[in-house]
Amino acid sequence: MRVSILENYVDRILLDYDVKYEVFMDRYYETIRNRAKKLLGDLLKDIGVSKSQSGNTHVVLYLRREIPERITVIIAFFMGSDAKRECFNWFRLIEFGTSGTVFFNEYTKKAVRDKCNGNKEHLRKMMIKRCPGLVIYAYKYAQLVNYLGWEAFRLALEGKLY
Repeated sequence: MRVSILENYVDRILLDYDVKYEVFMDRYYETIRNRAKKLLGDLLKDIGVSKSQSGNTHVVLYLRREIPERITVIIAFFMGSDAKRECFNWFRLIEFGTSGTVFFNEYTKKAVRDKCNGNKEHLRKMMIKRCPGLVIYAYKYAQLVNYLGWEAFRLALEGKLY
């Protein structure tokens, strides 16, 4: 991992899907692989998939070169990784300078689960309150894709388009 004065750089993107591994491989793997290729283009080197301790799915997107850590959180969000996890990653990135995953204890998990209660509206409110920057960046990049296409998104990832 390379570190600059302003931000960390990483060569992989960690994704977390709350879908049982077998179901993921059967129903979603091809979609996720195609989405990663579309989002990252030649930057994507390889994809790793593993079963988590809970039986769900972890995916690692290996990159050909390092990119800013903040961009990896945005890409994970676009890739459909667990939205609460990406929100907390964004919060840690802003507050502590790194999005390094912290494994939550049962109390924290329960507090978040109770707060959101499986309700998408509660999740949306929590994300806007706790990690507005992620929502703003995601919107910005989604608009970039809508108006200028995927190639513009990849150029923005490389810092060639602002």
